[in-house]
Amino acid sequence: MKDRIEQVADLLLGAAYADENLDGYEREAVLDLLSDVLGEDELPAALEKRVEEFDPDAFDLRATVAVFKGDSDTTKRKLLELVVAVHEADEELDLSEDEYVKDLALALGLPEKAYADLTLDVQIEDLQADLAAVRKG
Repeated sequence: MKDRIEQVADLLLGAAYADENLDGYEREAVLDLLSDVLGEDELPAALEKRVEEFDPDAFDLRATVAVFKGDSDTTKRKLLELVVAVHEADEELDLSEDEYVKDLALALGLPEKAYADLTLDVQIEDLQADLAAVRKG
């Protein structure tokens, strides 16, 4: 993904803005994840500028993912995992963030079974099953 780091940055920033609120923890998570992908302690100046100047209103998810269409499902899944890491940074569960994960997976052409464990639907179903078991005693 190093060769498409700008698109990775945009997808992560899109994730950070999915709930229409860029949290400081999410911003730091984006910067840290980009550093990890590049394998560098500091981001190149152009990439830092891209992060600072990101406009969520101008962001086009479908156009951005186009460069990943030919990748393996494993690589696409890794991209989703990076997005989920951004969402988890603020320690809040938000349905709009979950929708972003689903929209990204759909745009990437991933089958639902390849990412279902990363979405809230699975977690809600698990919670409902746990609650039903507790109610039965």
